[in-house]
Amino acid sequence: MPIWPGRRPREEPSSARSRSVGGAALVGALGLVWLVRLVAAHLGSREASSPSPQSAVAPLAQPIASSDTTLDRPASNPDSGPAHPTRFGCLFLVFALAGGALSVSIYNWLRHDHPAVNLRASTKSLGILQHLSMEAPTRDDRVRWLVSASYVGRLVVSGPEMGTAKIILPLPKSQCRAIVAKVGGSCSPGGHLSLSSPVTFAWSNPQLINSTDDRQVASTSVNIASSGARPGALSVTLLAQTNARPSLCFSSPFQPQPVTLTVTSRQGQFSFPFSGYFPGFVGINHCADGLPVFVGSTGSGFPPALEFEEIRTLRIRAWATAGNLQGFAGEIDLDPGETTVLGHPTIVSLRSSKTPPLVASLRINPQGRILTVRSKAATSVITNSGQLVPSAWAQNTDFLVPLLGGLLSVLVINPLTVSTQMLMDAMKRCRGPIQWWRGRRARKRRKRSQKKEVRHAT
Repeated sequence: MPIWPGRRPREEPSSARSRSVGGAALVGALGLVWLVRLVAAHLGSREASSPSPQSAVAPLAQPIASSDTTLDRPASNPDSGPAHPTRFGCLFLVFALAGGALSVSIYNWLRHDHPAVNLRASTKSLGILQHLSMEAPTRDDRVRWLVSASYVGRLVVSGPEMGTAKIILPLPKSQCRAIVAKVGGSCSPGGHLSLSSPVTFAWSNPQLINSTDDRQVASTSVNIASSGARPGALSVTLLAQTNARPSLCFSSPFQPQPVTLTVTSRQGQFSFPFSGYFPGFVGINHCADGLPVFVGSTGSGFPPALEFEEIRTLRIRAWATAGNLQGFAGEIDLDPGETTVLGHPTIVSLRSSKTPPLVASLRINPQGRILTVRSKAATSVITNSGQLVPSAWAQNTDFLVPLLGGLLSVLVINPLTVSTQMLMDAMKRCRGPIQWWRGRRARKRRKRSQKKEVRHAT
């Protein structure tokens, strides 16, 4: 028993892509119209506030006033317009900074968002695969699994005395007391056999076993492990963490040669020979007619582990939203994305959306053995080298690059250009400290000279 540890790009609907591109183009067009209207309003206000040549020449033709108050009034500067250019320049600068921050946020979101892709991970190296763990990350999720169309020579049911597993044998229920006399346990009035684990069910030739009525077992997690590299020595163990009772059913051995079923427990061993198929042979044709054997405790808890040995064919399937492959060496194919070949055993963490979930399939037959994990909506595939699912930016670079470039032009480059021009014009019209000091000294000299002229006149 193993020791358990706790390219074709994906087709996107053309309508959805066209709607996204059209929406972005509409936003860019509206932003550009708004920008043009602001510039036009600014230019109109600038032309309205600038003095005409007649108004600039007219003051020169009028006589100079002689009063002191008139002399003290500073001369008007025709270049000094209203403060609108500075305000508009600051407004455009803020708009450009906000557009730049928005563009960077969109780019980072596209780089870190990983849309769902098609996944296929497969390996034929089952001998080195430590285990496959399928998990339900939340309470609302469930892992579902079943065993179908399998031929095994031995089934070992062992584990903690917490829950029970149900194994239906192709024996009449009247054999219950005969089995108890050999291996212990107890028989219920309805002909159900209860045994303590471990219990081994061995056939002289591999026989067909399935989940009862192809019913999927709901669990919080399920671990599937394999061991043994030699053909015929491979064993697979299934451990489910669930309060539901797993139920497997052996079919009657319809074959010409005699077959023997042996049930072994800690207290003893019971054998039942099947004489083989012959005309008029009557076997157990339905699981409901067979002898149910409950292995484990009568309390509630996790059921014991199921170990399949002497495998001719085995198929186990499981459905879950999260999975973990330990000791995986194989091929991982993503669509859209790339194909990654892992030559050395490594850990692979998988995650998908609820619909559809991950589908793990373990198949063993004389032609080969393979473990495959598929998903049409895988959202995360993490290995030692990092995340393998391409980001939204990597998946749609062909149209996102020009689209983001257009947004940058509308939201950042154009407003920044207009803001720079407006602020430079405002700085040219602004009187600096040196010009202010020179004008003050000139006014003082004019006032002193005018006072001297007045004194000389009087």
